Amino acid sequence: MSSEKSGKTMRIIAVCALVLAAVLLVLSLTGVFNPPAKYKDFNYFAMDTYVTFRLSEEGKNGRLSENYLKEVADKCAGILASVEYSISSHAEKGEVASLNSDVNVMVGASETLLAVLNTSERISKLTDGAFDYTLGPLTELWNVSGGGPKPSAKDISYAMSHTGTDKFRIGEKAIQKTDKIAKVDLGAIGKGYATQAVLEYLSTTDVSYAVVSLGGNIGIYGEKPDGKGYRIGLRDPSSPDAVMGYFEIRSGFVSVSGDYERFFEEDGVRYHHIIDPETGSPADNGLRSVAVLASNGPAADALSTALFVMGEEKAMEFYRSHVIDFEAVFVTSDGRVITTDRIDSSVFELSNHNYKLTEKTKD
Repeated sequence: MSSEKSGKTMRIIAVCALVLAAVLLVLSLTGVFNPPAKYKDFNYFAMDTYVTFRLSEEGKNGRLSENYLKEVADKCAGILASVEYSISSHAEKGEVASLNSDVNVMVGASETLLAVLNTSERISKLTDGAFDYTLGPLTELWNVSGGGPKPSAKDISYAMSHTGTDKFRIGEKAIQKTDKIAKVDLGAIGKGYATQAVLEYLSTTDVSYAVVSLGGNIGIYGEKPDGKGYRIGLRDPSSPDAVMGYFEIRSGFVSVSGDYERFFEEDGVRYHHIIDPETGSPADNGLRSVAVLASNGPAADALSTALFVMGEEKAMEFYRSHVIDFEAVFVTSDGRVITTDRIDSSVFELSNHNYKLTEKTKD
């Protein structure tokens, strides 16, 4: 097979994987809402993934019409489009594309881009660089969504020389680059930010409760009348069309990062999209996926990537440092499932017998 055909094949596989991920995530929410909760689902494609807005028919002041819910859903989709323009590297004429071009200074950056960059900077410092928003040169080099190929050690080293938060200075209105070749990649925080932005908008509407599903990110708005949580499926990394367990979540955000989401194979080796800033290559530390539960959307999204990069031991050390408040579920390559201290059987239920839930250890 030619390299061109191989690349096209891998791109098709990547798109199919996105569709499958979205469908499974939505199905995992279907049929789990206890009466009297009733919803309308509105589906869109945004930020390179399928999106579902599940909005309650019951409003704050009575039953809501389908036309009103459609207007709300369209507004939510518009918010995603606006965020995508500001922070997605895939938006050809967007702000990140402008910032990643051969410029020294970008003036007049939007509030959205500045907010995401400032949040990214803080989380990068808190995680000691495990979350790095400056990996644009490396993600372009690896071209995982396009099917590779695996880059040479020389090319990786060169790309790494143009990464690092010291390459960017974020001001109130302008962003300065100390390295023209440096590029940001906000893919590991952008969907979390967008999900939170949608929930903030929903708080201004008559919608009483809702679930927003955006790729590997879910946001929960409001409280159901029965006071019960939302049952959300966690995919099996070894069989992404299956569910390995279920969360019972009442509020906040869930973000999942895994090595099965986007990848290509070369010479029998799988190369996924989560890059370790220290090696410049896909993280390889025994984890298959990390699910993070947090009250902040961008933090949940960024942390699911950072913890994956850290690996099991460092991630648990970071959790117990209490630098950021969150809970997490780790799935390892040897079939173990590790949960943080405040996740018990009422929050997460393992349903796949191919995995073993590891007993918690005390400090």
